Amino acid sequence: MSLQTERGRIEAEESIRGNELLPQVNPDEYPMIGHIDLYGNTIFNRQQMVTLLSEVERLKKESFITQTQQESLELVERMCRMGTRKVHRYLWFLGD
Repeated sequence: MSLQTERGRIEAEESIRGNELLPQVNPDEYPMIGHIDLYGNTIFNRQQMVTLLSEVERLKKESFITQTQQESLELVERMCRMGTRKVHRYLWFLGD
């Protein structure tokens, strides 16, 4: 996962594995998280990161979340907060 500028400069990077981050969630309940492609690239713009952040905060409160998933969600939360501070930032999830 990396936070990049519109020109591709990496501002922050975290290593998480999709299956450790993402429990099986219903895309109707968690549309952003539910549509992260574990095998391809998924990119969120600044406005989408706001929604993603909201989903992460809600998902962290779910009882089925493991400790590893909780830690990964906290990394996503941190990257979203960084990404929404400035314009032209993109959060990339790089699939396997």
